[in-house]
Amino acid sequence: MSNWALAKSVERHLFERHIQVFVLDGANIRPGLSADLGVSGSDREEHMRRVAEVAKLFAEAGSVCIVSFTSPTRHERERARAIVETSDGPNIPFLEAYLAGANDASSQYEPPEHPEVSLGEQMSLEERVNRVL
Repeated sequence: MSNWALAKSVERHLFERHIQVFVLDGANIRPGLSADLGVSGSDREEHMRRVAEVAKLFAEAGSVCIVSFTSPTRHERERARAIVETSDGPNIPFLEAYLAGANDASSQYEPPEHPEVSLGEQMSLEERVNRVL
């Protein structure tokens, strides 16, 4: 099961509850906002920084922003959290969902130490969506 499928399902459930929601993923970020960036090293870090800043703008405008990216390092995820949770604006909760699966086998992927939500490999899409909600 992909990050995207989960993100779109959560988005649909929130939308049906009349909650403003938007999904940021590679399909809507890479062609425009990050068109000048590659996919490795410092370019990937800059891409994730930009995504976190956009997510923060959505949240400040009152929308739930679902970021559907695999960020391989804890450092990148903590940087995104720090951007969103700054003390100079509204209180914006940051929820890290750990979607167990194929990425775990990669030697470059660092699983989160304390995600707010852990979603096991054996869970159905419906179970995962309900857990996130």
